[in-house]
Amino acid sequence: MEKDLIKSQYEEQDSQYTFPYHFLVENYKEQIIKPFKVNYWLYDYMRLLNYLKGKINEREYTNLLDFGSGEGRLIFELRNKDLNKNFYGFEISESAKYFFKAFNPKVKLVEKLEDLDNFKNFFDTITFSEVIEHIPDESIERSISTITHCLKSGGILLVTAPHKNQVVQKKHYRHYDSNSLLKNFDQNKFELIEKKFLFKKSLTKKILSKLFFNRLFLINFNFMYKIFFHLNKSNLFGEENNCETILLILKKK
Repeated sequence: MEKDLIKSQYEEQDSQYTFPYHFLVENYKEQIIKPFKVNYWLYDYMRLLNYLKGKINEREYTNLLDFGSGEGRLIFELRNKDLNKNFYGFEISESAKYFFKAFNPKVKLVEKLEDLDNFKNFFDTITFSEVIEHIPDESIERSISTITHCLKSGGILLVTAPHKNQVVQKKHYRHYDSNSLLKNFDQNKFELIEKKFLFKKSLTKKILSKLFFNRLFLINFNFMYKIFFHLNKSNLFGEENNCETILLILKKK
């Protein structure tokens, strides 16, 4: 009886470790304790992830590679919905690798670019989302050549990158417009099948973001976030001159 109780308590605790919630608390200079870190850009990050998931699932696939997978959130989301697909990550950041393996312990993580040479014409779908801006100029051609090598003929490549409308961050080498982004992909090898301009910039969005994500007060009321979600639906798509992110969907010839 006591053993069963101990087991049930262990299972209850273990079930809560779907996310390292202890790390949500911010101990700022040991003077201020916040219940969680506030990063307004994470809201659009999650919207982008949801949009990508929809685009990925529009087509049949068996093997998917997330190139530059970071901590593996996209694969984590996809795999939770479909355990019958084969997911692979590629990441070179030592810090990100630990998170990837923690959140996706059953997913193969490729850690060296040259190791992807073993996956010739293997993947039906490759995601290359918010990665190209982190790659030095001299390494872009090699990275895209590897992606091309791994993708099957007829396979789908989903690319996103920050638009030039956005100020280039310190961690980015560059931002793009649709033409400069597309030039990285050989037209003899890839066909552009879809192009979208995501996250329309607007004064309304800016005001709402400041209201919901700020350092003065915290909104913790689901109804308000539902309102925020629906108000933001209208700014998912924009035009080239007012977007924040470019999406290209390419098909390998």
